[in-house]
Amino acid sequence: LTGLPVSTSAERPAAWLPPPEGLTAVDLRPGVAEFLRTGAEMRRTTEPIEGVHAVWCRLRVPVVADEPVRATSRAVLPLDIANLIGVSFDPTKATSINPDVSGHLCRAPVGEWVALTGHTHYAHAVGHGMSMAVMSDTEGIFGVTSTSQVLDPR
Repeated sequence: LTGLPVSTSAERPAAWLPPPEGLTAVDLRPGVAEFLRTGAEMRRTTEPIEGVHAVWCRLRVPVVADEPVRATSRAVLPLDIANLIGVSFDPTKATSINPDVSGHLCRAPVGEWVALTGHTHYAHAVGHGMSMAVMSDTEGIFGVTSTSQVLDPR
């Protein structure tokens, strides 16, 4: 539409990430949630790229049996997957819950895979943390997500 403001960034994080096939799947790692073994797929970088942690995710199966996967479902999955982005979490040393998830979308995602790029920050003195990520696809950025964490040392 003419006359509207333009984006302040033309960044396309999915364009500089390795493709999902080039990253390690997390489904065989100990302690991975069951939905990442059967319902969704997540592939993550082991080290940050350009200082940013990255994850590719997609649904393995439709949300509603015998129905095609809708763009809404592809947009909702990464909202929660941003939780603990870039963190190697040892559940024998602490537990963590994410009591809230926030997300904002400016359009529907395109394609099967969604890329998340972001960080997790902790305030150890109070046992809280937060994860923030940009959601993108082959067309560029389509949303952002954040989760908070409550940590409990064991």
